[in-house]
Amino acid sequence: FGGKLASLFVDIKADATPFDSAMDSIHAKLTRSNVAIGTFAGNVAAVLARSSVGLLAGGFEKTFGAASELNNAISRTQTILGPASEAILKQADQLAGKYGVIKTEYISAAAAFAGSFKNAGKDAKSAAAEAIKLADLGADLAARYSGTNDKAFNAIRSVLKGEMDPIEDYIVQLGERNIAEEAVRLGLVKTAGAMTNTAKQASVLSLLYKQ
Repeated sequence: FGGKLASLFVDIKADATPFDSAMDSIHAKLTRSNVAIGTFAGNVAAVLARSSVGLLAGGFEKTFGAASELNNAISRTQTILGPASEAILKQADQLAGKYGVIKTEYISAAAAFAGSFKNAGKDAKSAAAEAIKLADLGADLAARYSGTNDKAFNAIRSVLKGEMDPIEDYIVQLGERNIAEEAVRLGLVKTAGAMTNTAKQASVLSLLYKQ
């Protein structure tokens, strides 16, 4: 761990006192939270590669905190999806590199979407694929309407819970009539009166993808 940090900061000058103080504090936090040092160091490198961070104690705390959040998001995703989580992590890397999408936000949202799909009966691979589509949609909505990714992700999560108000900020009309008509069109139900929760979820997703 120390060797990796040395290679990351070899060209940066800093006063030893705040540096050592910050490192002691960070090490204590890592120990208490049982963060894997090797994985955590890799995530620190990823965070630093996209940001300019000084070696003051506050800068270290903020940087390592962000890396810890990323590490936790990855762990949650792996717990939910197992090996299928790699598809989400790969997509997060690509979007972060091309468009500056914050990996922690993307991975956390995709994990939440995947959990919903798994609860609905999908296998891990299918849940991951659908989660990626929704997370990509959220990032696209945020870009188109000049909002934050987190707000767009939360709006989509609300839709999956049956709450339509938040998504209206993105000029998406998802009234009950539209949802019922889409369910019938998709062949999920024969009549609007036969709507099920699963059919409603699938219809809402179909309408979202059309926007």
